[in-house]
Amino acid sequence: MFGIFKKLEKEDKVGDGWAEVEKLDLKVTNLETENINLKGEILQLKTTIENMRQECRNAPMTVDFKRMNIVSIERIWEGASALKKYGMDDGIAQGAKTSLGYVGGDNVIHEWVFFCSDETHKKLYDDFMKYRSAL
Repeated sequence: MFGIFKKLEKEDKVGDGWAEVEKLDLKVTNLETENINLKGEILQLKTTIENMRQECRNAPMTVDFKRMNIVSIERIWEGASALKKYGMDDGIAQGAKTSLGYVGGDNVIHEWVFFCSDETHKKLYDDFMKYRSAL
């Protein structure tokens, strides 16, 4: 009689094990679904970011060099975009950034970095050089 109880106890533990396996299986399925959804969301965000960068690159702009106390302008080539600078653009260049150095109210040089097209950068550079030569 006592042997029957021991057998039942073992079967209950196995049954509990299967219930745990089913819970873990469901958790894996839920995580896989969430992962797929997150990958889609990441792709959407990357697309939104690139669209915003493109909009910034193509936006016309002017800078009040005197009011901002601009002291320098540079083109920053990073990573793949450096390939474009050296004529080796293989289509993966993300575009360069422009950096304006300015003296803040605290008398410390700061940097304003932003995306813009090569044409916009050239225009800003030309405007800056005219500003500097008029000083």
